[in-house]
Amino acid sequence: TVENGKAVDVYISSGVITSTITVPDTLGGYPVARLGTGKSYTNFVNNATSTKLYTVYLPSSLEEINDYAFFSMSYVRTIGLTTDSTKLPNVTKIGNYAFNSAQALTKITLPETLTSLGTYAFNYCRNLSSINIPSGITEFGSNIFQNCTNLNAVTLSEGLTQIGAGMFYNAYISNITLPSTITTINKSAFYNSRLSTINLPEGLTTIEDSAFSGCRYLRTITFPTTIEKFGN
Repeated sequence: TVENGKAVDVYISSGVITSTITVPDTLGGYPVARLGTGKSYTNFVNNATSTKLYTVYLPSSLEEINDYAFFSMSYVRTIGLTTDSTKLPNVTKIGNYAFNSAQALTKITLPETLTSLGTYAFNYCRNLSSINIPSGITEFGSNIFQNCTNLNAVTLSEGLTQIGAGMFYNAYISNITLPSTITTINKSAFYNSRLSTINLPEGLTTIEDSAFSGCRYLRTITFPTTIEKFGN
């Protein structure tokens, strides 16, 4: 599909899937801007069964990763640029369920250009061990890193103002440093996580319901003087 002079909703409809796929920079002379069909439960290789696909190289022209683009691609270990196999191109949007159940994925670097991160985007990425959250994200879906049970290194950039609803729901993070710019921790943000200690920054005004519910390992929490709302 061509939209505004760019190839969008790009996917593989047929052919032999090998261990590595390189998505081209252009198709039919148009820069590839959006990957995946966006259809529910359909990834960009059209749900072709493959136990051999381990690496996907993305073009630098890419602007968006559609809903379900890498959904349930459970053998893919590496997704990124050819120059940096763990770094995504300068996309602005990652859709809902985009990497859901990509269970072999261990590391991915989100670009500073990212402004929107979809619901359940990395849910059940059980081997994902580290992630960075860029400061430019203004639109958070819910439960983004739910069930990331190997996640132990999270970097939250200064400039972020909120922790999304259910963002680390049942993620096994044991510690995290919140930037000084955080004002809101949304509902169930750290539900059933493995946090043992957390310092909440001055400037935080809102903690929504169940933000730390089920955190049975949490021993120390420091509250700021700026809190105006504390949920159940």
